[in-house]
Amino acid sequence: MAGRIWGILLAGLGVVAYFYAGHFPTLEGGYPGPALFPRLIAGGLALSGAILAWRPGTTPKANSSFRSSQTLGAAVLILLTALIPFVWTWLGPGVALGVLAAATAWLSGVPLWHALLLGAATGAGLYLLFFNLLGVPI
Repeated sequence: MAGRIWGILLAGLGVVAYFYAGHFPTLEGGYPGPALFPRLIAGGLALSGAILAWRPGTTPKANSSFRSSQTLGAAVLILLTALIPFVWTWLGPGVALGVLAAATAWLSGVPLWHALLLGAATGAGLYLLFFNLLGVPI
């Protein structure tokens, strides 16, 4: 029941954020404006919330006692997220966010090699998206 409530709240937050980002300024010539990325994230949040509301209680099972401690896992993720700005210039944005994605997946119960693959795909995807496709250094 709690999963359904959280799902509805997150889906609602995503919908509100999506429409709020619609008030951001637009660029001329059909170029994506500053509302693009907030709307993508809001859409993902709304979709994830809807899935959680539709299928509550379908969280992955942890495979070890370390990962089964939700408090410890949350503390590690908060620490890793707080360290991102400090290691960003040393590791580069792709590697730093890839490590964060891998750690998040692993602490959520995903097998280690899947989590590492996800982290590598995240880092490579961010590099390709921002540097090659958009030409924006991050």
